[in-house]
Amino acid sequence: MGRDRGSDEGFTIIETVTALTLVVITLAAAGPFFIQSFQAVARQRNQQNAVQLANMAIEQVRALKGSSLLTDRSSAKVKAQFSAAPAIVQPYLAKTFPSSDPLLSATSTSGDDAAVPTETRTLLWDGVNFDRTIYVGSCDVRVSGDCVGYDPDKNPPSWLNTPDDLQFFRVVVLLAWNNKGCNAGRCQYVTSTLVARASEPTFDIYRPSPTGPDPKQTAVFYKGFDRSVQLKVEGGQLPNTWSVVDTLPAGLTLASNGVVTGATTAGLLNQDFRFKVTEAPPLQRNVTFAVNFQIVLLPTVTVGTTSSRVGDPVSVQAVGANGWGTKTFTAAGLPAGLSISDTGLITGTAATAGSYPVTVTVTDENQVTGTANFTYVVYPGLALAAVPDQTVAFGSAVNVTAVASGGYGTYTYAATGLPLGVTLNSSTGVISGVATVPGRYLPAITVTDTLGNKATQSFALTITTTTLLSFTSPNPLAPDQTSASGKQVNLKATDNGSALGLSPVITATGLPPGLTLNGASGNISGKPDTPGTYVVTLTSTNLLPPQTSVLTFVWTIT
Repeated sequence: MGRDRGSDEGFTIIETVTALTLVVITLAAAGPFFIQSFQAVARQRNQQNAVQLANMAIEQVRALKGSSLLTDRSSAKVKAQFSAAPAIVQPYLAKTFPSSDPLLSATSTSGDDAAVPTETRTLLWDGVNFDRTIYVGSCDVRVSGDCVGYDPDKNPPSWLNTPDDLQFFRVVVLLAWNNKGCNAGRCQYVTSTLVARASEPTFDIYRPSPTGPDPKQTAVFYKGFDRSVQLKVEGGQLPNTWSVVDTLPAGLTLASNGVVTGATTAGLLNQDFRFKVTEAPPLQRNVTFAVNFQIVLLPTVTVGTTSSRVGDPVSVQAVGANGWGTKTFTAAGLPAGLSISDTGLITGTAATAGSYPVTVTVTDENQVTGTANFTYVVYPGLALAAVPDQTVAFGSAVNVTAVASGGYGTYTYAATGLPLGVTLNSSTGVISGVATVPGRYLPAITVTDTLGNKATQSFALTITTTTLLSFTSPNPLAPDQTSASGKQVNLKATDNGSALGLSPVITATGLPPGLTLNGASGNISGKPDTPGTYVVTLTSTNLLPPQTSVLTFVWTIT
């Protein structure tokens, strides 16, 4: 019966031997790779350890006073150390002068046991021996640039040891250790730093001796007003203790902490008083100095005008007196539309009539205040109702009333431009009487209240006649004129004199500049040159029989 070749009967001896041979060959090939990897890791670890040891040495050097870096380092040892330095260190030492302890003799050989030793020390770290050498020398910088060492006995630069000279110690740290991965089996790491050669500052745990302030302090007090003022002193070991040398003004006392309090009853004063200040133990230094005392009155404020009319602009200055220094002002209760500035100027326009209780406060530099309380009255605006134009036949009585409203107190009426025979009652505003001269008039009525406020209205009053002298041109019913500035004007003034068999002469007052009247012809001509509104009165006069007529109108020049 034959063997079933499709079944799995395992590996033959030859196959097994072949597989093992391949594994051995693979492992043999990978061995150098693993060895080199382990060596690289070890080399990198040693490099990191060297960096750490070098940094530790730098920090130890920085922990020392700059002036102690050379202590016990003799000139002989330093020069020998610099001469024996390996090539990797030479670039650093080339710019460094081999300074030594100036207190040692020229024959001294100390240095190996110095705080910064001149000998090489071996440090065991992570199973590896590291040889550490620390080099110390001096170098100088002029404001900026590289730090270079100069031999003071061999023509040093002129700026050496001057205020321009920035003086340093250069500290170079060398770490060396054995490792086959480095050149000649010896690895090296170098780092350096600069340390100031300037003298170490001396710190005094005590504050400066107490001194009086400069300029001299001024302490302000107000007669009859309780106040505290902290006197000032500079320096001194706290707490400072105050005492009085001169007797203080009546009502004032000094506490040991320098606070003067009280409500003085003394009169106005400007005087220096001396005080003694003693600092706390152990030194207990003291000083005596003067403080200027000023005793003044409390600030006050006055306000002049305390009333106005609705719609009238207001500008009232509140005035501060007494107190100390610059003063500022505030106000409460002012009518809507009014406000006060920091300097005390009340301005604005009151919007609503009424009585308003107001408080104005003045504050001086020491925040001491004074107040003024008063009632601010806003009166209704004074108004005079328009008087309707009046036309009255000659010989008939004129009777019209001017009516005022608002304002304050009693009214007084006055008028200008009324015809002869017509008068105004100053108390009632009634205009009455019989005009003796016909014509057209433009009387102005003015009313004044008790406070002196005024209001004015004008109206046209025409006295007509058909039998007496009167103007016919300009039209007595609408005589007002409007002309352009610089343009030629020709206006004929005529009357009915010829119809009445009269020979009147016409005159004029109030003509715009540039216009003239020909009295014989009655012609007004010329070029007006000043824009404005002018009240012109034409008068026609006949001598025998005596008759007069007036025509008043408004001439506007645009």
